[in-house]
Amino acid sequence: MRLLFFLLITNVCLGQDAKSSFDSANVYLESKQYSQALSKLNYCEKTLRSSNALIENLKVKCYFELGEYDKAEKSLQKFFKYKAADYLIDEMLEYAGKIRNEKIRLIKNEMKAFQNEMIDTHSKLDEIVQKEEKTITNNISSINEEIQRIEKELVLQDFKKADSINTIEALEAHVVRYPNSRFKVQVEEKVDALKIIQTQDKKLLEDYFNQHYNSRYSEFIRDSLIALVKRNRYTDHREQLNNSEEFSIISDMPYFPGGSEALSRYISSNLNYPEDAIAKNISGKVYVGFIVNKDGTVSNVEIKRGIGGSCDEEALRIIREMPTWVPGMQRGELIRVRQVVPITFRLVD
Repeated sequence: MRLLFFLLITNVCLGQDAKSSFDSANVYLESKQYSQALSKLNYCEKTLRSSNALIENLKVKCYFELGEYDKAEKSLQKFFKYKAADYLIDEMLEYAGKIRNEKIRLIKNEMKAFQNEMIDTHSKLDEIVQKEEKTITNNISSINEEIQRIEKELVLQDFKKADSINTIEALEAHVVRYPNSRFKVQVEEKVDALKIIQTQDKKLLEDYFNQHYNSRYSEFIRDSLIALVKRNRYTDHREQLNNSEEFSIISDMPYFPGGSEALSRYISSNLNYPEDAIAKNISGKVYVGFIVNKDGTVSNVEIKRGIGGSCDEEALRIIREMPTWVPGMQRGELIRVRQVVPITFRLVD
């Protein structure tokens, strides 16, 4: 009887085209293709220029299965505006309960975060406090790291400025401003060098150079001493390093063909970083001493200060294989001159 009633109502309410669309919607609904079913129902409604209980009944089911409960509720309200069989009404009342339960479930899920905050238990409160404390601690740690980074940058910029001014007062002022500066030792070394240079005393300059030949400011002292020698036209050889007529400071120093830049290019292009040093993460400067003979050849090559890891041996090789230098001269005569060259081994990330 229900099937007969259903077919009768369908034939009366729907035209043939609309009926075909309605039947297709039923098929799509049974195969769980809810979007396609809704498309057919909308076409059916457009064809009839109105809706009815049967169309809204199927819409309720499709929207419910798609989880679109607001739309299902609207179709449900439309359904009850039309006359319908009791079994359809009972079915829609059942869906009304389902829709209500699902909407309540969604509301509960949405409010879950707020409800958790309202739970009056010590365990939940402790958990929130611990999380907040951890967040605050992490934030403080990040802030402290940023402060340290800024402080380091300020110290670096202040040191660079003092170093560029290149006066004792500027360098000492840097240490006063930043007593714990990581450049303190470097500043003290340069201040000592500047004080020695200010004396313009040849003996003090030579003594300082010989005692600090591996200092970062040894070339600074050497250049000042050479300028002093040239200016005052010193010609004595009293400060020889040994009895074989080898000198450290003369008026016309020997030099690598092309100058210091050419020497740097030679070293960088011929330097082979030892595997042993790479494996042990060894880097730094190796200071190599040698004598530039009267003919420009190099002899008596030795390590003045090494860093190990086969770097010393590589530095010796570089110096021994150097091209002939332009020899040093004193009063127009070629002489043997002792030199010290730093070779840098720097690991690249």
